[in-house]
Amino acid sequence: MNKKKNIALGISILLNVAFVMFFVGKRIYYSNHDFFHPPVNNLTRLLSEKPDTADVIFLGTSLTYGFPLQEAFNNPHIKNCGQAGITTSGLITHLQQIVKRHPNKIFLEGGINDLRKNLGSEVAYNNIAKMLDMVKAESPKTTIYMQSIMPTDSSYLNKQILPLNGRIETLAKDKNVIYIDLYSALAKNGELDRAATIDGIHFNSVGYYLWRRAIECYL
Repeated sequence: MNKKKNIALGISILLNVAFVMFFVGKRIYYSNHDFFHPPVNNLTRLLSEKPDTADVIFLGTSLTYGFPLQEAFNNPHIKNCGQAGITTSGLITHLQQIVKRHPNKIFLEGGINDLRKNLGSEVAYNNIAKMLDMVKAESPKTTIYMQSIMPTDSSYLNKQILPLNGRIETLAKDKNVIYIDLYSALAKNGELDRAATIDGIHFNSVGYYLWRRAIECYL
């Protein structure tokens, strides 16, 4: 029995190492010009395609944009609509076009840029509430996954993120929306795990591996 457990553990470790190396091979780095200035806007690409109710849409900031989702989950229906620097107000504008396509699932990620740009947590909270209501009203068969705002290496930002995440979690529960706590998945000693980041906010291969592990049960 112990031998079988050791073999299973060994296989699991090898698979995890292989997955991390996969992300390393994707060269996800902050210094990559295309990371922040993609040649083709992801939303524009999506809207050029025929609507598919099997689609799984990830809408969010540069954190989402840098996630090679189709490859990570081996699912061609996953569409990445992340955009660098976008605030929750911008996400609302994008979501207005996405809900018309009636996708199967929508994973939302946002709010960090509102805080970084000093727009305030109240603006982020209210806009997130509007997004959840919009999907419920315009595409009621779409399953919504509200991902928490993720940790940074800034105690100033984290002190704003934690209470805002608490409010977002309560909001999601009140609206019968699935809430995913990514803060805990990526934090170490209360802040973003240094092994998971390239600059204190954006993720390296380890960060995206941790994110993948936190959401894979929903895909």
